[in-house]
Amino acid sequence: MMLALSAETGLLIMWVVFSALALLAVIAVFVWAIRTRQFRNQDRARYLALDSKIEDDQTPAPPDSPASGEKKESTDVPA
Repeated sequence: MMLALSAETGLLIMWVVFSALALLAVIAVFVWAIRTRQFRNQDRARYLALDSKIEDDQTPAPPDSPASGEKKESTDVPA
């Protein structure tokens, strides 16, 4: 015997199934994070910004200027 479902009931069932799948995905990611020890060193994150690998006297080149020592080619055509 087939049950006739209204559009509202079908939508409700779809949302319940979607929510259950999303919850299972979140739980799976959380279990993965615990098993691979993603939360083991929480103090590391607060010092990442201080460990920039740039010397104090060295400043990074602006994005549109050539890198240190490289010559920028001119595309201007003399008139």
